[in-house]
Amino acid sequence: MGNTSSQVYVITGATGYIGHELTKLFVQRGDTVILIVRPTQNEDVKERVQSEYDFTPEAWKRVHVIQANICDLVHDSISEQIETILGGVGRVDAIVHLAANLSFRSKDGSEVIKTNVNGTRNIAGLAKELNTTLYFISTAYVHGKSQGVHYEQTPNQEKFNNSYEQSKYEAELALLALKEMGLKYVVIRPSVVFGTMDSKGEPTTLFGYYALVRAMLGLKQLLVKFCIDHPYISASVGIHMKDKDVCLNYLPFMVTPTTMNLIPLSIVCENVARLVSLREKLPNGTILHLVNPTPLTMHQISKVTLKEIGLRMHVVTMPRSVVTFLYKIIFLLSYIVPSLRDVSKKLHYYGFYMTTTYEFDQNIFYNYIDKEAYIRSFEQQKNELSKTAKVIEMRFE
Repeated sequence: MGNTSSQVYVITGATGYIGHELTKLFVQRGDTVILIVRPTQNEDVKERVQSEYDFTPEAWKRVHVIQANICDLVHDSISEQIETILGGVGRVDAIVHLAANLSFRSKDGSEVIKTNVNGTRNIAGLAKELNTTLYFISTAYVHGKSQGVHYEQTPNQEKFNNSYEQSKYEAELALLALKEMGLKYVVIRPSVVFGTMDSKGEPTTLFGYYALVRAMLGLKQLLVKFCIDHPYISASVGIHMKDKDVCLNYLPFMVTPTTMNLIPLSIVCENVARLVSLREKLPNGTILHLVNPTPLTMHQISKVTLKEIGLRMHVVTMPRSVVTFLYKIIFLLSYIVPSLRDVSKKLHYYGFYMTTTYEFDQNIFYNYIDKEAYIRSFEQQKNELSKTAKVIEMRFE
C-alpha cells in the first residue's frame, strides 16, 4: 500500500467536477484512493481515469479503480474488490460520495431521483458493510423555495425549484433513516461551485455558473451575427463591434438587488478534505453548510463576467418583478428567434438563483473550521471569477 501513514478513501464521482479536484488533492498529499467509476459504452474505465489525471508513476500506485454503477451496486462484490486492493490489511477510512445527476430538466426527473436517491442508498449500504463513515456531498439548496435563514439541519420541505434539489433532500432523508440502522455519515452542503479547470484547461462541468456564462456567450454570438448581417440596423440601435467585443450603448443588462452564493472549487475541496480528516470529532449525522459567507451581488458578478467575455453592457439593478418579466419576454421571443432558445432555457433553469438571495447559517460548520481564516479565503473571489469567465470564453465554440 506504499505510505503506511496515508489514509484510504473510496470516492464516487471522481471524474466529475468536484471529484476530479478532490481526488487530486488526496493523492497529492499521499492518501490512497479507490475510485468507483461508472462504466461507459465506448471506454474502459481505467483508461478513462488515466486520461483525466496526470499523476506521477509513484502516485498512480495509490490510485485504484473499480467499475460499477452506483444505481446497481452489489455490496459484496465491491467489498471483495476493495479487500483485494487493500491486501487484507488496513481499512477504508471514509467514503466520499460525489456522484450525482445534476440535470435541472423536468424530463430527466426520474433519472435524477434514481441516481441521487437510490444511488446514495446503495453507497450508504456499502459504508455500513465497510464499517466506515460516509461523507455525502449534498447541496445548500435542499431548502428549495423556503425563505428566511436556512439552518444546518434537515428541513421540512415540500416545494423545490427542480428535481435535483428534491433528490438531494430525499437522499438526506434516506441517510437519516439509515442512521437508526447503524449508518455513520456526515452531510456537506456546498452552494454554487465555480473555479478551477482540469489539467487540459477544459471546464469539467456544464452546469451552474458555467451554464450562465455559456448562455451569455451565446447571446454575444447572436449579436455578432446580427452586426455582420445587418450593420446599418445594428448601428441605429446602438449595437456595434469593437475589436472582438460587442458593445450595446442603449440596452442594459438588468439584474436584481440580490446575491448569488458562488464558492470557488479550491475552497470546497480544501474544506471537504479537512472535514474528512476530522471524522472522529464530527457527531454522526452532522450537516454542514459549505457556502460563501461574503457572496457577491448579481451586479458584481455580471460586471466581472460581461467584461471578461467581451460583452460591453451597462449593468443596471432593477426590481425582481422587472427582471423576471424580462425573462418571460425572452422566453416568448425564443419561439420567434430560435437562437434565443438556449438563453431562454438557462434563464428558466437558473433564473430563481439569479433573482433570490439565500441566507445560510454556518454555526455548526464554524465549530470545526476556523471562521476568520475561512472568511479570508474568499478575498480573491472576484479574481477567481474573472479567470473562470475568461477561460470559459476562450473555450467556447
